[in-house]
Amino acid sequence: MNVGGITDRLVRLSRTMVGHFPGAGADQRAAVVFFAGISGSSTADAASQSKIFIEAQVKEGYGLSFSIAITAVSAVLA
Repeated sequence: MNVGGITDRLVRLSRTMVGHFPGAGADQRAAVVFFAGISGSSTADAASQSKIFIEAQVKEGYGLSFSIAITAVSAVLA
């Protein structure tokens, strides 16, 4: 998914849906719902999301520890 660009497209879709809400940079739930539907595995979701979401959140000014925690917690939605 990462190599093929599907992950980036899902993130863009998520940002389009909830990006206008305050704190949306740390809110991954919309994209996580799509990942959960595709993979069906919390471990796979955490692995695929971590590279993309953590880097994006750090670039937006969120702390590394906070970004890691949000990614880990949101992965259990699957």
